[in-house]
Amino acid sequence: MRKSLYLALLILSLPLLLNGQKVKASVNKFTLTLNDILEYTIEISTEGKMKVAEPPAPSFNGFRYNGIRSSHVYNTSIINGKIQSQNVYNYYYRYIPLAEGKYQLPSQKVNVSGKSFNTPAFEVTVIKGVSQAPRADREDSYYSPWSGNRLDGETYFGIESERSRAYIGQPVIVSYYLYTDQSVRSFNLEDERDFGGYGKSIYEQPQSLDYEVVNVNGRRFQRALIKRIAILPNQAGKLQLPELRGTARVFNFGYLNKEIVSSNKYLEVIALPAGAPKSFLGAVGSFQFTEDLNTKEISLGEAITYQLRISGKGNFNHFSNPQFATSSAQISSPVAMDRLNAGIDGYRKLYYTIIPSEKGSYALPALVFSWFDPSTATYKSFQSKPATIKVSSANVMSYHAGLWKGGAPKTLKPMRLRHHYPQQPNYLKSWWYWALLALIVICLSLAIYRAKTEKERLLNPAKYLSKRAGGNLKRYLQEAEQAAKEHSMDFYYLAERGFQDFLSEKYGVARGLSNAEKVEFLAEKGIPQDLCQKTAIFLERCALGRYSPEALDADSIQQDLINLRLLAGAFAKLNGGTS
Repeated sequence: MRKSLYLALLILSLPLLLNGQKVKASVNKFTLTLNDILEYTIEISTEGKMKVAEPPAPSFNGFRYNGIRSSHVYNTSIINGKIQSQNVYNYYYRYIPLAEGKYQLPSQKVNVSGKSFNTPAFEVTVIKGVSQAPRADREDSYYSPWSGNRLDGETYFGIESERSRAYIGQPVIVSYYLYTDQSVRSFNLEDERDFGGYGKSIYEQPQSLDYEVVNVNGRRFQRALIKRIAILPNQAGKLQLPELRGTARVFNFGYLNKEIVSSNKYLEVIALPAGAPKSFLGAVGSFQFTEDLNTKEISLGEAITYQLRISGKGNFNHFSNPQFATSSAQISSPVAMDRLNAGIDGYRKLYYTIIPSEKGSYALPALVFSWFDPSTATYKSFQSKPATIKVSSANVMSYHAGLWKGGAPKTLKPMRLRHHYPQQPNYLKSWWYWALLALIVICLSLAIYRAKTEKERLLNPAKYLSKRAGGNLKRYLQEAEQAAKEHSMDFYYLAERGFQDFLSEKYGVARGLSNAEKVEFLAEKGIPQDLCQKTAIFLERCALGRYSPEALDADSIQQDLINLRLLAGAFAKLNGGTS
């Protein structure tokens, strides 16, 4: 009796012990020709979040193994208020038939989290079929840019810095390459570790592995750029450059995940020399200057615009903008417009508004900008050209502005007798009058809305950016949706970029963070746990689409587009966001 009770309890608890795990197997064809491909599929599904290891490739008599592709789908549903999630992993093993006949594909033993599952056996028949051209597309080179398969090969990170010695504030470009003489099908960048003493920004990050053949110490390697970083040192000494960590997927009669860690590389940073001029505002680099004055003749009350363009390579985001010397005129602080890559390469335009206070000749004061040039190890200075502006008396419009000032009332004309007034038409009966009035009302409404928005931007910039991000989310994702309609793998890059722009603008999520850090950041901002989980899954799908595109197909893109829309809708429903 007691044994029967134990057996019943064991049977009832079996689904809990297995955690909803299921294993299925299937083949794409039961009858195929010598020119066909046999695809043997193993499907593993689990409830909850569980990482599943790739099963080893089965070995079948009469067939030659020809590679693998895989896919992963994560589904979440709410039933009776309870969140249920399911992971589905599919592994597609390819085989080339070697001869005609009937073949038995035996049952396979699959281990999932320490538990064993047996797949069913299959019988397939291979027939001769119609003679076709050689099957070059079915060889191993179909999957890889590298034609050889080397178990004894080498795959590693190579770090190239444009210089080994730099001054404080001098930008340094550091490139990280993947070197290999093996068949590396994909690479997943997992972590980036910093060591302090510098700031950094992404200078370039390719969407895929674009190999080139190089020679290293007499050995032939392929290399692909993984990431290019702009380093801005902020303290003197020996600084260790960022360490990158990732996983390369190497193919040789099956797939092997190989962890790659960049080697230690250092940058020697020296302090800026003494003797900096008073006009030095922290700029370090190589700069060129152009200036422009829009006019040299104005009326009193009007404004002139002075433009200074600073171009070149340097620490643009780490120095202050120059100011004009003291002047009798009213000179505004500059309005900056940047066209920069990673904040170090490009140009910055500064616009100054100048309003003279007296008529006559006005001498534009000097504008001085000093910087340190690492190429010559000296401080250099730029000074604006002298300019004289002719300021004449106020025009009629300026005169009208004084009508509202007290003390000395002004009139345009002496009082005229009534019979001198001409007959005026009744404009209220004219259609253009009402059209003009409607236009004025519309423009006034737009001006009020713009003023209110600008006031909010100045007083509460975080709330302003949050609202703008919510309104711009649909625009951010338009390119991704178009790529999905075209079944293009660019969907994952565009979707990740647009979604990252939204998270950065609405919640302040830095672009340089890893996916795990981004999700952790959102959780700290009070984003619901299920939404954070969906965000992590979608970012993982984007990484898979960018670095392992062969693992996905058109159906996967459409499903991921649906998931992206649901994710965007969930974020849109959050009231106001957090900041």
